[in-house]
Amino acid sequence: MLGQEQIAIVTMDTSGVIRHINRPALALFNQSAAPLGDFHIESIIDFGETPLAERVAACTDEAISSEVRGIKPCGGRFDMNIQMECCRSGMIIMCEEKNAELDMSDPELLRRLSHVIESAQLGTYEIDLRGGTSTVCEHWLKQMGYKAQPEDPHRAFERRVHPEDRAIVRNALGDCIAGRAQRTEIEFRIRRVGECDWRWMRSNATVIRHDADGTPLTLMGVQCDITEKKLAQAELQQSEHRFRAAMERSPIGMALSTMDGKWLDVNPALCEFLGYPREELMRKGFRQVTLVRDREATIQSARELVRSGQNSMTIEKQYLHASGELLTGQLSLTVVRDDMGAPQMFLSQIVDITEARKLDFMKSEFISTVNHELRTPVTSILGALSLLEGLYTDAPASKETALIAIAQRNGLRLKNLLNDILQVSSLTSGSSIKEKIPVSLKEAVDQAQEAARDQAAEFDVKIEASAMDPALKCVTDPDMLSQVLRILLSNATKFSDPKSVVTVEISAMGAYNRVTISNKGRPIPHNFRKVIFQSFVQSDKTDTRRREGSGLGLSIAKKILDQLDGRIDYHSDETGTSFWFDLPAHGSNVVLMAG
Repeated sequence: MLGQEQIAIVTMDTSGVIRHINRPALALFNQSAAPLGDFHIESIIDFGETPLAERVAACTDEAISSEVRGIKPCGGRFDMNIQMECCRSGMIIMCEEKNAELDMSDPELLRRLSHVIESAQLGTYEIDLRGGTSTVCEHWLKQMGYKAQPEDPHRAFERRVHPEDRAIVRNALGDCIAGRAQRTEIEFRIRRVGECDWRWMRSNATVIRHDADGTPLTLMGVQCDITEKKLAQAELQQSEHRFRAAMERSPIGMALSTMDGKWLDVNPALCEFLGYPREELMRKGFRQVTLVRDREATIQSARELVRSGQNSMTIEKQYLHASGELLTGQLSLTVVRDDMGAPQMFLSQIVDITEARKLDFMKSEFISTVNHELRTPVTSILGALSLLEGLYTDAPASKETALIAIAQRNGLRLKNLLNDILQVSSLTSGSSIKEKIPVSLKEAVDQAQEAARDQAAEFDVKIEASAMDPALKCVTDPDMLSQVLRILLSNATKFSDPKSVVTVEISAMGAYNRVTISNKGRPIPHNFRKVIFQSFVQSDKTDTRRREGSGLGLSIAKKILDQLDGRIDYHSDETGTSFWFDLPAHGSNVVLMAG
């Protein structure tokens, strides 16, 4: 049985370890003294089918009352009522043996009780229903903003309650006193003494003593300030509203789903992507709109995402449109977790890449056609022209030899264009780079300079190398480095002023080595900077055609350097243009991020 002077109080942390147990609670559970060490609440209370963790989670929003069974040291059990309340230090549990009644007539009771629950930041109050007097604890006074106890705390309390909430408080207490409710659990607003803002409170009260005829004599309650919680809830609701609005307006298909794949919500973009009305799509799970061969892979990927503890992943999968059409989507799957890190739901974002994949297929077909149907005939034509040219080796120049030369020049130009297209495709797939080895920059520049000598002579330009330190080496693919040098030297000579000099310099730049190629000529337009490294881009198409350019060279150079952990840039003004690129120096452990 409960003691006759105090209510049984147990405080614990959220894991269930008891932090304080008062004397009435010791008596209730037949404990001779407060246990030492980590004493768990489940050693004295049997919570039944609802685990302690669920009860603690439920108390984050409101107090809960329930019937449980107490446990005696001998193992015996007895029925009891408890009320669990969330507090800053954990949880507070008020215990009452079922069918027992407390004698709370001692006015010192609540003051002693307030010392027990002070750390819980709870304000306690007691109302003598027969005499009309009330008693409150020190923390209740702090909650209400009083420096000293008012003459009638209950009337003072009623004056501080928001006018819109007074009827709620009055009716709830009236129901409890009249026996229409065993306990009250209400939320209301109060204005503290000397303040203008309204604060939210939550109060729980119950009649703890009746006379022999069942007339209620004493009402006892606790209240706590939940303003911060209310503000957090309002912020959460506002955040959820913003998320819902963004989800509805998003051009990307989005869905919220349970951990087993049942959709909780879908947005209009996803409905349009899959071709279903919202109501019909909600009745389907992701399995019914996923291509059969992708279903199990998607499930396994989601399980691995949860198991690994990561937050998101991206996969490509195929979906079934309502019409039966096969669609391709890029799925970004995010695990939504609670404050404890436990997974709660999935957020799916699906980008329609069906057309992109169709274009990829068409591109592959085009590359295959270029490789097999165009490059081979062009090679044969050039070979035939070479044989035909041999027939006129000793003949004087004529109309025929001029036509052969034109055909050879344009055939070679077409062959180079086809090779560039194939290389762009190869670089995009990342299959062009071979083994990276230490390469002497001086040797690479010397070889490239020699290879470009004839073209330089064609445009009446000289190529000069300076500051060639033979000790400077880069870790790179030598063939790809040679191609970058060939592209930049070719551009520099083609767009140089006649009689000018193209200069090549190499220099050390910390963990990288730099190659700079400069020329004197017309500057590159400023608005061309954003697109200069894109494919098929030319600053002056008429001038480029005259100089036989395809607009792929700089794009190829950029793609090569990206894969070599390098970078490329340029400077251009009225005095000329300089292109430079960096590559990791030999012996450096630094890897430059592509782009």
